[in-house]
Amino acid sequence: MQLFNLLFIYLRTYLKTYIMGQILPGVVVAFENPKGGVGKSTLTALFAGYIHSQSNEEGGLSIAVVDIDDMQNTIGKLREDEAEDGIMKKEEEYEVINISSSEFINQLDFLQDNYDIILVDFPGNLKQNGVVETLHFVDVIIIPFEPNQTDLRPTLTFYYNIYEGIIESRRKIGKKDYHAWCYEPCSSECAGVQRNFEK
Repeated sequence: MQLFNLLFIYLRTYLKTYIMGQILPGVVVAFENPKGGVGKSTLTALFAGYIHSQSNEEGGLSIAVVDIDDMQNTIGKLREDEAEDGIMKKEEEYEVINISSSEFINQLDFLQDNYDIILVDFPGNLKQNGVVETLHFVDVIIIPFEPNQTDLRPTLTFYYNIYEGIIESRRKIGKKDYHAWCYEPCSSECAGVQRNFEK
């Protein structure tokens, strides 16, 4: 919950920043690690629910969860199941949008114009068309993993071989990048959060 509080405060502050009298477009956020089973979809759904509950007051933040996992579509299926079972009412919850990863970039302007926060749920691999390209447009990335060799090796490979190049590409076009490492993401306190904010 501490991670969610810090991230929510940062996003709320970021979105209230004005440039030449205009509100910034929606910010794109993701819990991303191409290693499957590290809790990306779970953290995405929990954080979306947290933002939604904190933003129910008038003038709160609008949020959409964009599920680009073409094969599993975890959050989209979960939302459909909950609606069918009568557990929740779709119109009272945050928006869940299923978009193919190869189509995400084409829909980005629409998403940023209509939502303050766009949470992207990624697949558990980088092979799906459009996934690496989509990473270039994510403003805040939290990299969840369990502190064991099974998770650590692919996580570091992702960071050093893929993500560092994305950070550099974003800097060249004048975009900032913010990322955090999240050890033991499924623990109640998300133990050992280390923020690595790139300037």
